[in-house]
Amino acid sequence: MSDFIVFKIIYPLLGILMIILNPLSIFGLAILISIIFYLIFFCRNLCIKIFLFVFAAFYFLFLMIYSLSPKIQYIEFKYSHFKWIEVDGKISDFTVDWKGSKSRKSGVDIKYQFSYDHKTYSGMQKNVIQHYTNSVFWDSDKEIKQSNQTLSSDMKDYISEKNYKIYYKAETGESKVLMPLNNFLLSNSFAFNILFALSKIIFIPLLVIFLISKAFSENKSLR
Repeated sequence: MSDFIVFKIIYPLLGILMIILNPLSIFGLAILISIIFYLIFFCRNLCIKIFLFVFAAFYFLFLMIYSLSPKIQYIEFKYSHFKWIEVDGKISDFTVDWKGSKSRKSGVDIKYQFSYDHKTYSGMQKNVIQHYTNSVFWDSDKEIKQSNQTLSSDMKDYISEKNYKIYYKAETGESKVLMPLNNFLLSNSFAFNILFALSKIIFIPLLVIFLISKAFSENKSLR
């Protein structure tokens, strides 16, 4: 009964939730690549479980790449939001705060202005960029301060280099800032932060066990 609840109810619901919370274009791309891959390597046998496994592998891979690349996020937004147009504008102010609790990250809230149809508009956006510390359990005051300073310094560079785009949807009056436009940015990736933290959780105990066993064997050989 418990296996039925986990594999037939909980896992499918988590999968549906993940698809809803992420861009549908990634889901569509994963479906397309999975079909091509399946037809090439498993064309003789039609098995839903194998196809779902292949799809899940490609979907998580594409989500990881999407999470790591602000450039890909910008391109995905540009071509999937047809009614949004790029406008000229600037970031007028920003604040960096520590988003404590379980998130363990610094975040940037910005104020910006832009022009459209001979009018000037202003907007605010929260958590435009996030800086994860990659800590496992907690962050010291020094790490928190350093994280905020690093993100603040990066923001100044992005603004001076105009490393951002502002988009506006005239029908609804919505606007959005996409920044930065780097090809890759590890510190802003939630997926990378999770994998890095898990690797430390696994690696550190294994390293301790290895050192203890090595010391024990050396001590035994001396006897």
